[in-house]
Amino acid sequence: LSTREALLLDASLSVYKTPQETMDSFKLLARMYPDEYRAYYNYSYFGLYSAQQYRAANEFLTPALSIHNSARSSSLYLLGITHLALNEYDAAISAFTKFDSLKPNNDKRDFADVYAAKRQYGDAQKILSGYTVGGYGDAFIEERVPQISYPLDQGQWSKSLETLDSWSANIGKTTRLDQWALKGMQLSLRSYAPDRRFSNDLNAYLTEQLALLDRSNALDRRHLVFNIAAAGWMSAHHGDTQNARKALAEKDGYPANIDMALALQAELDIAAGRPKAAISLLAPRAEKGNELYFLHSVLMRAYAADRNFEKALQQADWLAANRGRAYVEFNSLNMWQPANVAESNLALLSAAKYADLLGNTKLGSERRKSFEAVWPDAGQLPQAVRRIQN
Repeated sequence: LSTREALLLDASLSVYKTPQETMDSFKLLARMYPDEYRAYYNYSYFGLYSAQQYRAANEFLTPALSIHNSARSSSLYLLGITHLALNEYDAAISAFTKFDSLKPNNDKRDFADVYAAKRQYGDAQKILSGYTVGGYGDAFIEERVPQISYPLDQGQWSKSLETLDSWSANIGKTTRLDQWALKGMQLSLRSYAPDRRFSNDLNAYLTEQLALLDRSNALDRRHLVFNIAAAGWMSAHHGDTQNARKALAEKDGYPANIDMALALQAELDIAAGRPKAAISLLAPRAEKGNELYFLHSVLMRAYAADRNFEKALQQADWLAANRGRAYVEFNSLNMWQPANVAESNLALLSAAKYADLLGNTKLGSERRKSFEAVWPDAGQLPQAVRRIQN
């Protein structure tokens, strides 16, 4: 192998290391060979999907946008996603439009997500109608998640849950990763208004994921660790601290997994009447820029439990404002995207409550009207009623 080929091979093998090590390997390749466009693309790809370093991913990608890059269309698409993650909607649309002008024959879900984040669902559906999703092979969840998130974003919880139930009938035809993500996605939405079977199903899922972890390979482990931490958080949130603690020990170097584990520990602290401990755990992480979107939801509730309603309001407003990130976050095959989207809406209701508690009834009324505009039938939704009560 030439030195260039050896560096590319080393960088490719670094995907088994931490996200930062992977990015550093591709950065070294780019410095050594500035015309190696794959280095810029892969640095940004792993920066987006593994390290959650959205600004770094966006800025480092620039050389790969060259007209001399034979894979320019892929770089334009990735650029659009990074802009969406940064809530830069106009820039995202510009990048995706340039990508679309090259007439690629592939998934455009992220392009549609820009319009969904802007609440322009008709435009989002037009883009989705321009391509056909695959069968039950790879990317089943990733290609179809708009069928869950878009109705949910409009307050249509029953439609989203019914779609998930219909997928479950054929779950055995999908990949194992999709099967895990589908179960986790169902549980995440059911957790907002638990049914009688929820606790048993959640315990079964956590037990299954823990057992699978013992014999997993390195690539599967990333997803299993997130799923376990997410199941642990749901258990803690619903008072089952015994099962929640089973998930505490599982950690790795992916920010999404680290942060969901932090959310789990913080939830246990909140349940134990220690909101200040939860705040000290989450608040420094919330300032980093590559933190998990959902971490802000747990931090919001920790501030509220500590009766710091001003800080809780700030977190609620952050959740409502960062809808691009809510849609983009990979976490584990976008398993948590619907929950993120739900939080971006319920945050308006939380903000109204906190503003009222601060005596700012005008702001409370504004936030409540904003919520009612996006979820006009919210009064009939148990998920919204529970948010008001909690």
